[in-house]
Amino acid sequence: MDPPYPPLKKGEPSHTDKDFIEIVICKVMARKALLIGTGQYLEGFKPLKSAPHDVQGLKALLENPEIGGFDDVQMHLDVDSSTLATTIETWYLSHAKDDFVLLFLAGHGVKDADRRLHFAMKNTQKVGEKLITTTAIAAQSVSSWMGASKAKRQVVILNCCFSGAFGDLVPMDDGAIDVEAVLGAEGRVVMTSTSGMDYAFERLNGGELSVYGHYLTEGLRTGAAAAAENDDITVDHLHQYVSRKVQEEAPSMKPKIFAKGEGYQLRIAKVALGDPLVQYRKQVERIVQEDEGEIDEIFSRPILEEFQSKWKLDREVALNIEAEVLEPIREYRSKLDKYQALVEKAVQHRYPFGEREQKRLEQYRSLLALTNKDATQILECTIARLSPQELPKPKPPEVQEPSEPSTPATEPVSAIDTILLQSEKGVSYEKLRELLKAGKWEEADRETLRVMREVAGQVDRWYLKPEDLENFSCTDLLTIDRLWVEASKGHFGFSVQKKIWQECGSPMTHGKEWDNFCAKVGWTKGDSDVSYSDFKKNLLHSFAGELPSFWVGGALGLRFVLVRRAETCEL
Repeated sequence: MDPPYPPLKKGEPSHTDKDFIEIVICKVMARKALLIGTGQYLEGFKPLKSAPHDVQGLKALLENPEIGGFDDVQMHLDVDSSTLATTIETWYLSHAKDDFVLLFLAGHGVKDADRRLHFAMKNTQKVGEKLITTTAIAAQSVSSWMGASKAKRQVVILNCCFSGAFGDLVPMDDGAIDVEAVLGAEGRVVMTSTSGMDYAFERLNGGELSVYGHYLTEGLRTGAAAAAENDDITVDHLHQYVSRKVQEEAPSMKPKIFAKGEGYQLRIAKVALGDPLVQYRKQVERIVQEDEGEIDEIFSRPILEEFQSKWKLDREVALNIEAEVLEPIREYRSKLDKYQALVEKAVQHRYPFGEREQKRLEQYRSLLALTNKDATQILECTIARLSPQELPKPKPPEVQEPSEPSTPATEPVSAIDTILLQSEKGVSYEKLRELLKAGKWEEADRETLRVMREVAGQVDRWYLKPEDLENFSCTDLLTIDRLWVEASKGHFGFSVQKKIWQECGSPMTHGKEWDNFCAKVGWTKGDSDVSYSDFKKNLLHSFAGELPSFWVGGALGLRFVLVRRAETCEL
């Protein structure tokens, strides 16, 4: 093994400890960063105002000797692809073995016709929806340049929107981009702001930084990304902090990290562990997580006040730290309120929603970066709160129950509970009613098949045949339909399917009109049947008339027979 200092020449005095220290310091690795941001694009790409700000904010932190301590930080904003390609390749070739190098890219990521990832620059062009690859930088090229570098410690941070084409707010990508397969390698760490299907990038509150850029710089600037009792901010801890904060504000974004070997432990920055501001922030972070997104004024506030006193913190400074910690949670709740206000207005204006209305709601949900679960819950709760008179549709006809002596009501009775569960075959519909009341649409769909098999006298097989439906009891079909219509407020049901079928010309054979009907209820897409597992099965995203449909399977004959039977039974 070579000594850590030059060998002595004959007659030279021995090295002193001071000589040894000076030589070792000279051999310490250099810390270098290349930061690239593109905010201005040609037609076909949405401008990203936050990209240059993300780069500028990160540059200041990496250059700060008390935080990043980087020796060389280069910044390039809104540069063409040819110039940047030369810059990136030259930069990687200039590194020494022990250097720590960081590449940061902020902007649009796009796929070519072969689904290969490229980074869009200010001169990137498209012909229709096809990328002109010579006007962008291929991720594979970046990977090749990284591989040619002597540096063994490499970090890449991609703050890119992988479905950033201008136009639809909803990403139309057909699958995730495998960033790890393209850029991953031994000694590399890759952090990404979103998965391949995510869209959310810029903040809706007018902030200069993107969602990811905001919390990336916050974690470094405040030291909040450091682990407890540790003065280093490693790649892993930075990712954990940013991912948690991003998902508090925009849960649909899913930051990722890919690393091999000891890459997770690479140090990006440092923090003054004894700084009372850092310590107070960590206490606030812990309390907010334990108090489920808030600060309990009864049990937690006194604890924070004691910390303020202990560390002699100005109250206004402490409150500002609390506000920063709570910001993403409050931001998300604000977006939920916006979405709920729109849904309430929309439901009272026009319900059930048509295809266009559903598309607009989905666009708004995606723009706000809300989860499907939260959006669906808002819609279902809104519908449940409104009385039938407040909904812009006539109530479905109901069979009147025989008059009985009135008794004092002990609790409100929902409309679905007033439907007579009539059956010519003695079939019980109690379970179906309870599943529908609970909004368990898929379970109710399966229960519908079970009771229909019982009505048809086919309990020994799990499916129905066309002949089972040709003379299906109208009384039972009407009961099943009324339960579905009432529970979904007119969105699901055999009568809903029948109405759409009639609007499509009441087709009796396969053809253009029948294809149009199947597409309108979401059973087909293009020339192919939609798999049942791909049905949305909820009020927010399902086409009107999508359910009931579990009984359908892939049998075209069943669909013909049932809509005709619904018409015959005058549903």
